[in-house]
Amino acid sequence: MNFDKDKTKITGLAYNYQFTGYKQITIELERINNVRCIEGTKNFVQSGLKTYMKVPKVNNYFTDEINEKHILDYYADCIENSEDLAFVSTYLIEEFDLDKLLLSETMKLQKEEVDGILKMLNVNQDKVNEKYKLAFNVLSISNFDKEIIPLVYLSIYLDVFKQEISIDIKETVFHQKNISKLLKTPDIDPEIYRDNLEQLREDILSIQSNAPIFEENPLIFKLKVDLSLSPRKDFEKIKNIIYSNQELTPVLKAFFGQYQKPALSNNKNIYFIDNKVNADQIMAIHSVINNDLTYVQGPPGTGKSATIVNMVISSILNNETILITSYTNSAVDNIFEKMKRLKYKDFLIPFPMIRLGSFDYAKKGLDYIKRAYKYYISIKNSINIQELNKEYERKIGEEVRKILKINNIIQVNKKRNDVEIKINYYDKLMQVFSTHKKFKKNIPKLQKYQSAQKGQLTKLGKKNIDNILDELSIDYEVILLGIFIKSVKSFMLLDEIKYSYLNEIIFSKNLDEARKKLLNEYYLEENLNQLQKIFPVFLTTNISTRVFPFNGPTFDLLIMDEAGQCENAHSIVAMSKAKRAAFIGDPNQLLPVVTLSETTNNNLTYQYSIPDVYNYKKTSILQTLNQIDFMNDLILLRKHYRCRKSIVNFANKKYYNETLEIENDKVSSDDCKFINVKSEFYNKKKNTSLLEAVAIIEELKKIPSNQSIGIISPFRNQTLLIQNKINELSINKNVKVGTVHKFQGQEKDVILLSLAIGKDSYKGSYDWIKDNKQLINVATTRAKEQLIVVGDKLSIDNLSNGEEADIKDLIIYTSKFTASTFNEKSVGKKYGNLSSKYLYTNFEDLFFDTLQRLININKKGFRINGQTDVKQVLKIHADHPLFEYATKASFDFLVLDNKNNVKLAIELCGVEHKYDQKVINRDKMKNQIAKENGIEIIY
Repeated sequence: MNFDKDKTKITGLAYNYQFTGYKQITIELERINNVRCIEGTKNFVQSGLKTYMKVPKVNNYFTDEINEKHILDYYADCIENSEDLAFVSTYLIEEFDLDKLLLSETMKLQKEEVDGILKMLNVNQDKVNEKYKLAFNVLSISNFDKEIIPLVYLSIYLDVFKQEISIDIKETVFHQKNISKLLKTPDIDPEIYRDNLEQLREDILSIQSNAPIFEENPLIFKLKVDLSLSPRKDFEKIKNIIYSNQELTPVLKAFFGQYQKPALSNNKNIYFIDNKVNADQIMAIHSVINNDLTYVQGPPGTGKSATIVNMVISSILNNETILITSYTNSAVDNIFEKMKRLKYKDFLIPFPMIRLGSFDYAKKGLDYIKRAYKYYISIKNSINIQELNKEYERKIGEEVRKILKINNIIQVNKKRNDVEIKINYYDKLMQVFSTHKKFKKNIPKLQKYQSAQKGQLTKLGKKNIDNILDELSIDYEVILLGIFIKSVKSFMLLDEIKYSYLNEIIFSKNLDEARKKLLNEYYLEENLNQLQKIFPVFLTTNISTRVFPFNGPTFDLLIMDEAGQCENAHSIVAMSKAKRAAFIGDPNQLLPVVTLSETTNNNLTYQYSIPDVYNYKKTSILQTLNQIDFMNDLILLRKHYRCRKSIVNFANKKYYNETLEIENDKVSSDDCKFINVKSEFYNKKKNTSLLEAVAIIEELKKIPSNQSIGIISPFRNQTLLIQNKINELSINKNVKVGTVHKFQGQEKDVILLSLAIGKDSYKGSYDWIKDNKQLINVATTRAKEQLIVVGDKLSIDNLSNGEEADIKDLIIYTSKFTASTFNEKSVGKKYGNLSSKYLYTNFEDLFFDTLQRLININKKGFRINGQTDVKQVLKIHADHPLFEYATKASFDFLVLDNKNNVKLAIELCGVEHKYDQKVINRDKMKNQIAKENGIEIIY
């Protein structure tokens, strides 16, 4: 290592045993925290380095410098640029030629047009800047309040002095949040529509019951930003701590790569409420209670939720306050519901927790407290809390002694793990030293050190926690008694005079008023502690933790569930509220849904010089922490309880490097099945397959009625098609249909996965799912007893162009168990002539485009809707003789005015409308309904 001339940096060769070879590096001296020599090498420290041995700050080795303030500003900008909900104001440029602008990238404006834009921006003439960044409408919709909601727009720049606008075609923004909301598919990648906006229109029309009005006029607009969701205020407080050289909490230190483990670790007692815990879960619980940071990877079916419950139990019995958060309300509610079901003998445990959030979730929380308090009132005369307390104190000592034995085994196993790491380290170091003459002489010393470590390993011995649990025979009823007593005592406080005002708020009949009073009065720093004495456990989403005060951490422990799905910005806000934190999730499952555009994110990362590890759009909080915090290991929950071995083995090999230990070792040839759908016709709606839907209906008939069933598709259109078929055929089974997000954290006896990739699918649709490990992993691991994959193998092979893909591997894997083929002949005439319904799709598309152009030219104020259900647009009473038919029938095309009144219906008819009597009869019924509503149908 050598100093530079200013003695501010050192350069030299660095070696990391996890990678091969050496790397020339430069390290700034101010970033060095400690200097020592590797055991077995020449022991000296250059004098120039001694000065820097106690610098308090440490950053990651060999990474870009971390600027905490830049990262916080970057995240605040990301959130503020993600929340553009609508166009605040617009300006219409007459006779605008977009093609010309796209071609030349600049266009001159008239002075009155520039003045009109400035007026729209509400800019005073004496405060005019030279340039303004605006947006140009490509596709948007108008809602009922006449507010324009953007779907696709271009970033443009107005140069006031040159009186021109310029455009960057690469800055075409697809508004993911609005598109996902309209398509009712939270994980949709809107980029699949980049080359086909007409398909986006069609998909929106097929899902929205009230047909929206599309706006394609040449509008220039500015965006509205909802700053109430911005974490900037909390970030400013964190920055103030950094500016004033105060110490950050261990949790925030870890995020910025500055965390160092304390010399002495805690050894507090852990508790669990049944004998279903395993060694990995116990390690996770112990770490959460005794360490500043804990990272737990919980693959599907490994008991993640049960582990979180035991973490909460352990923390409560150690007299701590806990904040439980996640990205979604459903994840928070999952923990909330599990805590509500705790029991001691025949008594429910009125667990002392409060659920926070928006009005509906706060209402849910207040309702729970009311019910729990009423239950406490109903049992308080039948229990003697003093006697129960004496019983607990008498019995808990013996259980604690048993738990201490487990704690000791954990400590020994941790030491074993450290020693094993050193032994492995010496192996790798000797392997590298053997190839360099300069270092070969050090190998005998390394062998000596390694031998000593192996001796230490033998002395430590090895004990299996799972075996010890059976030997100890812990009385779990005693632990539940402790929780019961603590819970009852918490609700007893509400009877005290000093809590009478809080009691009055909680039991107010006006829930909105109660929520506001809690927010405005009890989430203040001076009152929050009082609330925590009664309710030590708070549950809410990351974004809602903004309500808590920020003058130091307000909770002892943060437990963030589904941390692999939590975006970084609002996660930091939650992290700032706690002294310690546990992050539980799985990077191989669903990732954060981030609505920030790719272009904006790229600009912001460049502006703030953000390292990839902090990229808002590409990482979750669990991924960032795992890459930036080298001081704390990731604990993997390995035992899988949910699926049969043959079902979960695909994910185990593909995504978990075969680390899962599968407890359900039942294997049958029916566990997995692939149904190859061979369709000879095109589907009317993209990302749908009628034949796959029919194949699934046929499979449903074979499944016993006592089994729970889940039907998953990557595409919302396909889930709607399947659900409609189930409703039409009145299939009365325990079936749930949806995209994969609907099934996160859930399980079913049987899962049917409809791939919905056919001969007419876009390459972008295939690319989105082909290696989508989060989607495939979650979908396949929901199945406990049987996984059935339904898809068009030929179409998938054609779209793949011979390249490998996870979705192709899944087809190969499931085919090895059971494989079958399904086509139109498989069902005969049972569902009618399937292909005849789709023979005219290309003509229908051409007809729609032609009609749309004619109306745009000649009839302003009218619009065309594609296939629309009769019941959506025409009134028909339930006692009408044709009511049942009307609930199933649809029009091919409708012409509507700007008030959504139907002016004309158009039907495109195949030969079956002339010769098939059933079709002719249905046409007569449709004519009758239309006539009664004053609508003309043209055939």
